[in-house]
Amino acid sequence: MYVHGGSATERDDFLRALGRFVVRFSHLVHHFEMASAGFLQWTTNQSVADVFNSSVSTNIHLASQSSQEIYQLAMAKLASGLASRSINTYFDLCHHYGKSVWSELDARLVGVVEAEVFAIAKLRNRLMHDAWSVLGENTVEISDQPQPSHVASRYRVRSTGAQPTDVSTQDLNIAGDDLVRLTDVAGAIRLVQWDVEVEEGAVPTAFSSLFFYRACDRKVHRR
Repeated sequence: MYVHGGSATERDDFLRALGRFVVRFSHLVHHFEMASAGFLQWTTNQSVADVFNSSVSTNIHLASQSSQEIYQLAMAKLASGLASRSINTYFDLCHHYGKSVWSELDARLVGVVEAEVFAIAKLRNRLMHDAWSVLGENTVEISDQPQPSHVASRYRVRSTGAQPTDVSTQDLNIAGDDLVRLTDVAGAIRLVQWDVEVEEGAVPTAFSSLFFYRACDRKVHRR
């Protein structure tokens, strides 16, 4: 449950920020699912399918279906699972390819991206699991507080009692923008597939040539 102590307008701003966050997180997960299915669609290496099979408990054989059928099978399997499984599968496949071409810096950058993705997935789970509602319309008019609240408090009902967490509209907007950035950054990680499977002698594109790690905010950014 979210209890919002601001005006109706501020409550609606909060709900819009929450909606953007949820939609952008869903887009990120769908992006991972399409990329993972694409790994299988555009390879002839059964070891790639074996990594996928291990991640999602299935048994896809590349030689037995067309590339389009393999893509559809992979998407169907991913869509039937949790977001965390889709994220894990994506990074498992990226690491499978990357281990042969990534430098130490490349691997470090990817590790930071992976940590970012799981941190924002944890935030999403914290915000969205359990039933919730937003209260507080017109509370400015009846509140004895001199200033309206810009924070919504979420209460998880447990046997030990309520577990409140304060979430501001600004926090949600920042997290939503981070999701856009992560979708962009993570999308480039899978380019390592083409670096591995191109003609022998081709020079791989280092992940670190496209992105950098900014220690001040512990995030990976596009150059």
